[in-house]
Amino acid sequence: MKKYILMITLLLSTTVYSRDSNDFTLGLKIEPLSKNTNPDGSVTIIRPKLLRGNASIPFGASVDLDGLCIAMGYEQHLQYSNESEKAKYATKAYLHNNGTFWKLRRREIDESIISKISCINLPYSSVFYIPTAIDNLDGSVTFQMPKLSRGEKLYAFGASVNLTALCFALGFDEELKYSQKSQKDKYAPKAYLYVDGSFWKFRTREIDYSILSEITCYNYNEHSVLIQDLAGKIYIKK
Repeated sequence: MKKYILMITLLLSTTVYSRDSNDFTLGLKIEPLSKNTNPDGSVTIIRPKLLRGNASIPFGASVDLDGLCIAMGYEQHLQYSNESEKAKYATKAYLHNNGTFWKLRRREIDESIISKISCINLPYSSVFYIPTAIDNLDGSVTFQMPKLSRGEKLYAFGASVNLTALCFALGFDEELKYSQKSQKDKYAPKAYLYVDGSFWKFRTREIDYSILSEITCYNYNEHSVLIQDLAGKIYIKK
């Protein structure tokens, strides 16, 4: 009996209570249905829920996403990675942007809950999926159907993506002029890059009705020019 009382006393002495937040500031416990590590190093968490007393409470779709990732041990959320689903009457949990508990509420603003979110630690770098890469005789490399791997998904590039930026992101100096090819894909989400090759944003339709299907890149000091004479002989000009 004494041992049991000692355990309770220890628990109470190590739990901090904040009158300002009207809740415990330590011991926040979040349990996902599952989580998966992605090729870009991000981690996708499926159906995260706050364990509170004997309840398991989903997070409202408007929860602070960085706060949610911080509460689960990461530095921030991966932009555009969150997904939600309808749960109009469910009680929903909300967090401050530092990952601490804020409040519970029903409906009010949210009629949906977080069903999926990807979290990252910094520094974060983009990863590219290249199904086919062809080394050309002039030293350039042709990439067919290049895609951005972000979270658990692959995204094609819009046909109007900055081509030099894409080649730079792939480790090359420049795109080979007139080498790009595209194909129609009206509704697919399309990725775009800043001029330094880092991720900019996604968009659907808006400007592009097509995706980039092929691009050829080269490095300045490795690129050669192929010359074919009338007899069909090929010469390489450095």
